Order: sequence, then C-alpha cells, then structure tokens
Amino acid sequence: MPNYSTVCLDASLIVRMFDPECVEYVNVRELWDIWHAERVPLIAPSLLRYEVTNAVFRPVRLGLADADRALTVLRALESIPIRYFDAF
Repeated sequence: MPNYSTVCLDASLIVRMFDPECVEYVNVRELWDIWHAERVPLIAPSLLRYEVTNAVFRPVRLGLADADRALTVLRALESIPIRYFDAF
C-alpha cells in the first residue's frame, strides 16, 4: 500500500467522491477512507472552491441535477480540513 505524506485535491476528485453513479466512486471513496484513517494532510489551490461550485452547479443550470444535491457537496467540501494555498 502506498504511503501518502500529503495529498493535493482537485475538483474532479471532490465531485466524484459525492456521486455514487460515477464509475470511479468506489475507488475514490476507498482512497478517501485511507487518507482519513492515516490522517494524511490535504492541500488544494484556493481555486478549488470555485471549481467545485462550477462543477456541481453546471448540471443544475442545465436542468440535469437538483440544487439541493449541489449544496450538499459544497457543505461537505467546507467540512473537509483542507489547507488552501495560492497557486502563484
């Protein structure tokens, strides 16, 4: 099993983590459980919040998804202990 010292998150991983219909859902959740159990530090660019917001609300704007589900993802994102940094 790999040893994770730090994990840099991106929007696609966050979105997949909350979409059980996604093909990668099980793999992402398994990784997430490992990171959580091992207390791996999580980092991300400051833009992650905006990227996730865009990714979950685009289907809402197109009438393909429910706004409540999108808000659930955003609330969950805010509860994750991520150290944000500016990418410049």
